[in-house]
Formats: sequence, structure tokens, C-alpha cells
Amino acid sequence: MDELKEAIDKKDDCALVFPGLTIWHAEESGCPKSDGPEANQEITFKVKNSKYHEVEGKFAINRYIGKIDEWDEEKKVVTLSEKADFIFEKYEDWKKKFAETAVAAKDAVEGAKDDAAKDDANKEGEKKEEENKDDK
Repeated sequence: MDELKEAIDKKDDCALVFPGLTIWHAEESGCPKSDGPEANQEITFKVKNSKYHEVEGKFAINRYIGKIDEWDEEKKVVTLSEKADFIFEKYEDWKKKFAETAVAAKDAVEGAKDDAAKDDANKEGEKKEEENKDDK
């Protein structure tokens, strides 16, 4: 739940990923009830404007990546729409996009580390200058 709330807070910069094959129901009333620990807190995910394949009155989606459109905290309903820039016709295109995304994420992390190191160096320099002033 903490991860979902974090994703909701950052909904403009993230997406929810449902790996593998997922089966969605047309109506909430058609969804089976949860068993076990999952029954303690139930969240409903609704999808709109998304490609799917109909199978026996249900909707199958493979590797669904959804942009968070809405969060109804009272009803515990998350409404998603397909993140179009992650929809591909060929596996090769999917693989290339995720490789590019991984490189961009790595570069962003490295840039953040560099910025933090510079900030630490600047703070250390300021601290030494302050100590030198106190010594005088």
C-alpha cells in the first residue's frame, strides 16, 4: 500500500506495471473476491483507453503499463489509462525502449550522485572556511 500511495503522489512521473498476462473484468461485480492476506485490504484497478484481447467475456492484457489518472481514496479505486509510449507491436521494439529507459535512469542516478557529491564538497569547503575564520 505504501508503494501504491507513493506512485499516486508521483503519478505524473511514474506508471504501474502489471507484468505478464493480466485478466480484467468488464464490471467490478464480476471480479472474484480475494482470499488470504489479500482480502485484508482490497484495491480496485480500473483501466480505460487501453488495448486488450477479449477472451470468454474478460479482457486479457499482456505486460500492462498504466498511467495513474485518478485515485478515489474513499472507495480505494485507482483508474489507469494505457501509457501509450510503452505499447509496441514487436518484442524487439519493447526491448529497445526498455534498454533506453534503463540507460536514462542510470544516467539520472549518476547525475544525482554527482550533484550530491558536489553539494557535500561545497558544504565541507564552507565548514573549513568558517573554522579558519574562527581561528583568526
